[in-house]
Amino acid sequence: MVHDNVKTMNIADLPDYAAIKKLAAALWQQDNAYHGAAIMVGAGFSRSAASTGDASKQLPLWNDLARALATDLGSSPSADPLRLAEEYCAYFGKQGLYDLVKKEVNDAAWKPGPLYASLLELPWAEVLTTNWDTLLERASLEINQPVYNIVSKQEDLASARSPRIVKLHGTVNITE
Repeated sequence: MVHDNVKTMNIADLPDYAAIKKLAAALWQQDNAYHGAAIMVGAGFSRSAASTGDASKQLPLWNDLARALATDLGSSPSADPLRLAEEYCAYFGKQGLYDLVKKEVNDAAWKPGPLYASLLELPWAEVLTTNWDTLLERASLEINQPVYNIVSKQEDLASARSPRIVKLHGTVNITE
């Protein structure tokens, strides 16, 4: 039941409606001027959309990784996470950094939730991610359309056609 004093909102009344229309046109390639739309997915998305079955556990964010790096280095956890990663790599080597990230992310413990399917069922030309986990890749195997090509190394970029999931920082189980 609608009350007389309640105004219903129309999507066209949103301040960003023009931008939403352009995004929709690009996403669904409704105009030859658009070649598809891309989305950027980071740790915040994974943190809200993945689960281990234990509600008290969450995937680490940059600050969590910085804390682990700083602990091993004996540095301040408030330092820049990228600088800490460089220092860690210089002190413990690439393999040491890789082992720490693998331990902290613990990719195998996580399952993509329904939000992953909702995201990947849209016809993105590119799904760009800074995440090291394999949640997007595993979720893409569970949907029928579109079929995403995975780019986990720079060398694969030229040969993989859209739609693609592009791992900007690599993947936790691929050492290159």
